[in-house]
Amino acid sequence: MAKWNEEHGVRHKAGRPPSYAAGRNGGGNELAGDFIIWMQLIEFARERSDGKPIVLVTQDRKPVGWIQHQGSIPIGANERLVDELREKAGVRFVVIGPHHLQQFMRLRESLPRPRESAWLEEAADGPFGGVTPLRSNLINDVED
Repeated sequence: MAKWNEEHGVRHKAGRPPSYAAGRNGGGNELAGDFIIWMQLIEFARERSDGKPIVLVTQDRKPVGWIQHQGSIPIGANERLVDELREKAGVRFVVIGPHHLQQFMRLRESLPRPRESAWLEEAADGPFGGVTPLRSNLINDVED
């Protein structure tokens, strides 16, 4: 935990999520929690050797957090976090909201078996509204 405290301080000073907005909001605990979750996700991804993406389901809408925004519209996982997880653990990082998970599950249940992977890319332009960088191999990841 001491190493995490040091890392949190470095991130905070550098303005790197998920930690630095805590000082601006005066709250600290909420984003410190995000930082702990992030460090645990990195450790989990490193320990897993299957190369599957890490998917985080959250309702978080902080302007500087898990989700990157274009104006007020969420457009996907924070690019800095995507790059960091790819660099440190060699896996993709995907962030979705609970409503997107529900849409995904409904869509998944409605597809005939065997599933073709191309449907997910089409779905990303439809009910998902391009919010997440879900791609064709994710369906296989979910089924495994």
